[in-house]
Amino acid sequence: DNNLNNNTATDSDTQNSVADLAIVKTLSIERPEPGANVTFNLVVTNNGPSAETGVVVTDLLPAGFTYVSDNGGGAYTGGTWTIGSLADGGTASLEIVATINATGSYVNTASVSGDNTATDPNTANNTSTASLEEQILRPKVYLQGSLFGVTYSSGTVVDSLMRDNLRTKNLIPLTSPYSYWNPTVAANTIAASVLNTTGRDAIVDWVFVELRDATDPSVIVSSRSALLQRDGDIVDLDGVTPLPVRSPAGSTYYVAVRHRNHLAVMTEEAVTMTAAGTTVDFRKPSTPTYRKADQLIHQSQVDVLQGKAMWAGNALRDNAVIYQGTSNDVNVLSQQVVGAPNNPNGLPFYILKGYLSGDINMNGEVVFQGTGNDVEFIYQNVIKNHPGNGLKDSFFVIQQQLPE
Repeated sequence: DNNLNNNTATDSDTQNSVADLAIVKTLSIERPEPGANVTFNLVVTNNGPSAETGVVVTDLLPAGFTYVSDNGGGAYTGGTWTIGSLADGGTASLEIVATINATGSYVNTASVSGDNTATDPNTANNTSTASLEEQILRPKVYLQGSLFGVTYSSGTVVDSLMRDNLRTKNLIPLTSPYSYWNPTVAANTIAASVLNTTGRDAIVDWVFVELRDATDPSVIVSSRSALLQRDGDIVDLDGVTPLPVRSPAGSTYYVAVRHRNHLAVMTEEAVTMTAAGTTVDFRKPSTPTYRKADQLIHQSQVDVLQGKAMWAGNALRDNAVIYQGTSNDVNVLSQQVVGAPNNPNGLPFYILKGYLSGDINMNGEVVFQGTGNDVEFIYQNVIKNHPGNGLKDSFFVIQQQLPE
């Protein structure tokens, strides 16, 4: 061969890296309420076949959340999580903790990219969204105490409005009385102007609302003080707005309502929270409510002319209404009246005015003995109003129907 220079040839090809980056974002909430924390969990995976460089995740929290912390060790800054290189089959994870704001968007989307995103064979998995819904809860209840004496508004038309004597007598406190139930929502005060509203939306009293775990209703997930209107609507502390809930779409909770001298009531099953609004109307006999057992002695509410109402008479603030016997509620009335500072002679006929648990009919007065006494209301519930007390036993106990 007289020309060895043409005996070889070289072909140079550039190999493009191909990496299928994928991101999955999930969330877990501390409590389904504004002010609670939510944790966003981000997992990035390189499905290959090549390693990838310059991997970053863009995740800027929307206005519905306020950043608290992350476990990225400085890699997450200004809404950007810098991962860098990620081997074929490699993963990286990040947790971001944020506070749920009262308003704003709750839709949080994260996206991942790398130096070779242009050759990513599946861009559909480059983004992932986790969000909460701006949900509202509309519970409705009757307090039996505020219905005593309420019958017909005219002819055969049943008066459906509870009395608001505590409001008209300026006895409702501006601070919630329920600190002893350890509410998870801290808000517990109202403006004095809230109590100026009259008519069907006038405030009857403070109540306490709980959301309980869907799988174990003995576990209280969220709880707050709220206000009860004369027509039975339970509203937020402005006296008008439904109760706010912030949870992922489709979340379910048992709903329970408590009161300072009535027995609590709870839904029979967990109910779904919705953005359109979830109504739980305990006033209706058709609304299923929780009972400890399917026996007559277990009655979640009392029958009233207007439908169903929470049992009055729990002056001791425990889990039962008792006329006679250990831990009876009548003794509370006796102690409040006889021991009143302005009743130095300990007269049992003294009328004690105020915002007190012994005021069974919620007219602003505790009467132990004499005309219109509050003991009679406890007696009527135990002896006459409870279908489980067929023997009219004065020691019969009306049990609160909660999974305690």
